[in-house]
Amino acid sequence: MKSTNQRLRVAQRSTPRSPRSAWIAGLTVLCLLLSIAPLAAAPNLQSVNRVYISDVWENGFVVSWTTDVNSDGHVDWGTSTSLGNTTSDAETASTTHYVVLSDLTDDTLYYFQVRSGSTTDDNGGAFYTVTTGVSPSGIPEAGKVVYGHVYDASANPVANAIVYLQLQDNGGGGSAGNSQWVSARTDGDGAWLYSLGNIRVDATYDAYYVSNDGTDNLRLVIQGGSLGCVGESGNLRIETLPSSYPAPFDTTLDNTPTATRLTQLSGANRTGPASFGALAVVLGVLLGLVCSGSRKQDHRA
Repeated sequence: MKSTNQRLRVAQRSTPRSPRSAWIAGLTVLCLLLSIAPLAAAPNLQSVNRVYISDVWENGFVVSWTTDVNSDGHVDWGTSTSLGNTTSDAETASTTHYVVLSDLTDDTLYYFQVRSGSTTDDNGGAFYTVTTGVSPSGIPEAGKVVYGHVYDASANPVANAIVYLQLQDNGGGGSAGNSQWVSARTDGDGAWLYSLGNIRVDATYDAYYVSNDGTDNLRLVIQGGSLGCVGESGNLRIETLPSSYPAPFDTTLDNTPTATRLTQLSGANRTGPASFGALAVVLGVLLGLVCSGSRKQDHRA
């Protein structure tokens, strides 16, 4: 009499699974996984893109970033990796996020992470760091106000766009090299303004940057989040400083919506969780291979 194990093997061999049926089984599971993928990802689970650090002064700095969908924004910060403080973006549903940290101590190292929705970017566990400056030497140049409006590709004003500004030496005899990055956020009419006389030298932030009108340059990067960006790479927007102020610098965003095209001004790029749909594809293919391998082993038994 054949043993139970022998009878089970014969039964398995008597109804072999073809390679086609094995792949059908794998594809069935794949389809099931893809069908539940939207349920597996919460609506506020998005990527955090390009964390920027700007406006580093003796008593504060600005942290800004973008997300793929409208979300809130928070910065957790402190003088140690324990953090302990949180400052939030006033806008609770935007693809651009702009958080001003103020009333800080000069010449002090600060750690921070950013949060949008259920995504936290802690710079890979190392946290982002900024050392505040000291009271600058010299006197800021008064009256050097630049302003403008940001429009989308359909000429509509863009609220909450972030405008980054940097002064660049062009042989005018003032400060050498480039200044620090500073920033402004557009209002409901897409308008912004900034006084160039308040910009500091780069890295040390301990002196005002001296620029020369009509000679030195002003670089602008405008980030509209989901509406696109201008001036980051490829087509840089670099203008000669005007000879008189206030001076307008209106901008129309390109029609390529996504902040992921940007590289960092300062800080590092961290992204959110991998696509669940891509994971489902991999699982489906692996399952098909496993089923096919099992069929071959049964056939040899």
